[in-house]
Amino acid sequence: ARQMERTAHTIKSSARYFGAAVVAGPALSLEVIGREDRVDDAPPVLEELRPRLADFYEALEELVNATGF
Repeated sequence: ARQMERTAHTIKSSARYFGAAVVAGPALSLEVIGREDRVDDAPPVLEELRPRLADFYEALEELVNATGF
């Protein structure tokens, strides 16, 4: 549960930095689930987060390619 909390916190913070609220919201939910040791509640939130993370990653990749980083 602690690892889930920490990982979700990192995802949430990164998403907020880039203004990706659609990722930050579910990541915050996972962070709280981990903190409260309610791991059984995580699967539906993970299912919500997965496609949003994929879209976020794709957008970041496009940004990097467009700016030459």
